[in-house]
Amino acid sequence: MKNIKKYQEKCIEMKQVSFQYENGKKESIKDVNLTIHKGECVLLCGKSGCGKTTITRLINGLIPYCETGEKTGEVLVLGKPVEEQPLYELSKVVSSVFQNPKSQFFNVEPESELAFALENENMPGEQITQRIEQVVQELGIESLMHKNLFQMSGGEKQMIAIGSAYAADPEIIVLDEPSANLDIETIKVLTGILEKIKAAGKTIVIAEHRLSYLEPILDTVYYLDEGRILERFSKEAFFQIDAAKRKEMGLRNLDTHHRFSCKQKEVSLGGEKQLSLRNVHIAFEKKTLFENIGLELKSGQIVALTGKNGRGKTTLSRIICGLEKHGKGEILWNGVRTKPKQRKRFSYVVMQDVNHQLFAESVEEECFLGNEGVTQEEIETVLESLMLSEQAKSHPQCLSGGQKQRLAVAVALLAQKDILLFDEPTSGLDYCNMRNVGGILRKLANQGKVVLVVTHDLEFIEEVCDCCYCLNQEGIRDISKEIRLS
Repeated sequence: MKNIKKYQEKCIEMKQVSFQYENGKKESIKDVNLTIHKGECVLLCGKSGCGKTTITRLINGLIPYCETGEKTGEVLVLGKPVEEQPLYELSKVVSSVFQNPKSQFFNVEPESELAFALENENMPGEQITQRIEQVVQELGIESLMHKNLFQMSGGEKQMIAIGSAYAADPEIIVLDEPSANLDIETIKVLTGILEKIKAAGKTIVIAEHRLSYLEPILDTVYYLDEGRILERFSKEAFFQIDAAKRKEMGLRNLDTHHRFSCKQKEVSLGGEKQLSLRNVHIAFEKKTLFENIGLELKSGQIVALTGKNGRGKTTLSRIICGLEKHGKGEILWNGVRTKPKQRKRFSYVVMQDVNHQLFAESVEEECFLGNEGVTQEEIETVLESLMLSEQAKSHPQCLSGGQKQRLAVAVALLAQKDILLFDEPTSGLDYCNMRNVGGILRKLANQGKVVLVVTHDLEFIEEVCDCCYCLNQEGIRDISKEIRLS
């Protein structure tokens, strides 16, 4: 009876809510009605750009306090309209984990970041210390406590952001793509943390594309399309959706027992270009990460590079494309030893945080930037293939996270480089757009490009990649025939 009573108490209500961003061409959400009860764990899902993030911003107060636009309808948090609650008061009951964790950091040291909300509440120093120790232990992030936040990988930053929200002990926690940059083991840790938060009676709202890991904690699922809630599912009904309908809805894998494997595909080499790493030493911040790395990347293949967060995958990709120098060893292009400056000329990288490489005033202008000789027709074709045609005149920073990711891929496609590196290109992407990106990478490989993808996305590896290497403490090894979810 306790559980029934708990789920009868309303926590969040949205009544006929529509919202259009100031620079948006159409409403981000339209006539949304939902009720979330205290203690519930609710999933918001749907294709990229369907309005999930907008709903989270309406709940945590970023709309209307930080995002401008036209809103109709009513949003209630704990029975009060959001507009009647000052943001500092609302933040006491609602903690948020954003899609880009860097955007919510106020410090450079992780311990200070974990303490930030507690200090704002004037919690005694001894209690703050005890709470931080508890959070660090429960999240298993002891190894991160001595790192600078800006030296961490994307997944490590995500865990600190989750820890900060968890430490504040709010009534409601809102998470936007919390697993986007996490490896499989860390996702399991995240599931355990969410289970603890739910067991404590907290309300959880998650906007997410990776879905199977949420099965133990979900109560209700709202499926959105083009800003509207099309369906409301119980957990049981949601995880019984068959594969055909799930793919039609643009959703990722739901099968919690599925074992992923890197399927052997017919590879069209498209040429005989080859990038070779021989006995390469990798260092970061003057600390040696790996020695004697050997890797052969051939044109015509889509090669995945995976491994735990913070192992050095991004550093290795930056070395390959010449953005960072390596120590001993050599990197050869078609048998000829190359220097970093040379590799910069024939390499292009799509960064994990694509905000670092979006500079223009519109999506269309971004495609022209640095791509001399590209035609309007070519840009329109690429944008259409990545479902960005409607956003051609929009400012890149007005796009959703998934749309920004696709824009960066579009620019890479137009760059006409021989070596293309993608760092988590499917982060924040639904199933359809993941497949679209995979199709684009396949075309690039078939054109004779060398394509390397740094990713934790096992679903993407299985459906798209030809082989997979894992970077771990011992070095790098081919795991194409053994990669699996559990």
